[in-house]
Amino acid sequence: MTDDHLLIPRFVLTAMSETLRKIPDLAIDIEITATRQDRLGSRQGGGGSPREKVYPLPFDEAGAEAMWILHNVLTTWVRHVLEYRQMTFLPVGYTHRHGEFIGPLRPNERRVPPGYNVDTPACLAKWLDAHLISLAMTEGCEEAPHEIKDAYTQAFACTDRPPRERFAFITDEKLQRARKTRLNAAGIVSLAKELGGAVEGLNKKRFETLLAAGILTPAPGPWRPDYPTLYIVGEVFDAHEKYPSRKSRLKISA
Repeated sequence: MTDDHLLIPRFVLTAMSETLRKIPDLAIDIEITATRQDRLGSRQGGGGSPREKVYPLPFDEAGAEAMWILHNVLTTWVRHVLEYRQMTFLPVGYTHRHGEFIGPLRPNERRVPPGYNVDTPACLAKWLDAHLISLAMTEGCEEAPHEIKDAYTQAFACTDRPPRERFAFITDEKLQRARKTRLNAAGIVSLAKELGGAVEGLNKKRFETLLAAGILTPAPGPWRPDYPTLYIVGEVFDAHEKYPSRKSRLKISA
């Protein structure tokens, strides 16, 4: 313990803060790198009018697993602080939970908006960064710097590597993680095509039909303003199987 009653030295806390502040952008970079594109839109050549092209954000096994590990590490240490110090979790920048009846907000107060997803690496990292002193004064926190740094390094390595064959040695556990992944429409269609089986018929037209019927719900954000709408893979797959297409119904009746 240091002279100021911290179980983690201040120079280590400074390094932790630098790592935590990189995590929100890292989560975005991993999904963009999976497409091997730096932009989500591009102009087509040939002298015609510009046409927007949306690139798929495919499921990337290594990247998804690395972010899953990072998310678990961050969740563990957030819960550690909350339980030992009897604190209530609120996303950074907000003063009241959604649904709390507190009357009109003061100018410096903000209520968590409905649908705000707090269970993300970005949100958890921002909270830990804002509560580093609380973490450093909590018994059993000594391993936090190493665990967070190692998880970040593993995830960062996924943003700069050559493409490789995907879906090698698929297990039920990896498939369940894939179902929890957030992808755009093109990415989900691409994933369904590669997986085949029950989701083989989930093409672009089928996705648009489910969306127009109000069956699909976008994943809660917030995302960057220029980022495409994302959906939870498992929810889309389940909707595709639960609501068979007209062609599928005809095959069954025949």
